Amino acid sequence: MYSIRNRHIFANKYVLTAALGMVLTIIGFAFSGNIMHVSAAPANSIVIASSSSSNVIHPVNVPLPEHATRQDVAAVIADDGRKASRWRYSVADTNPGDVINFYRDNMSSNGWSFVSSSDDGQNGGQIRKYEQGNRTCYIRASTNIASSSNTTLIITVTN
Repeated sequence: MYSIRNRHIFANKYVLTAALGMVLTIIGFAFSGNIMHVSAAPANSIVIASSSSSNVIHPVNVPLPEHATRQDVAAVIADDGRKASRWRYSVADTNPGDVINFYRDNMSSNGWSFVSSSDDGQNGGQIRKYEQGNRTCYIRASTNIASSSNTTLIITVTN
């Protein structure tokens, strides 16, 4: 027999299903506005979430040059399908070459192996690729568009 108690169970299931549907819809809309192409790391990376929050931890064993100020952090999916995190910094009173030289001189002492380098073509940009175990780190440095005396530094590390 169908009791009052059973009706409450079914009603709760419908409420939970509706609530879950609304949450998933909201998440879908939130992420749809944040998906974009990332030219800082692997060519086909996309941003899946972005934040300027200062409580997101900088990548382990990736040094930072002096005067680096974090601009934002994003979760990305690299072109090989791996999840990654991307940090964007502004480095005051320096040029892209000096930032790239800093990483050339400091990454190996932090356990990273150099893989390759290339010119980015944008604002004097350069990219260096490093590996550490199954992790990959892309370092991109280019002249800051807002202030030519600063360098924009983008660090992308696969998780």
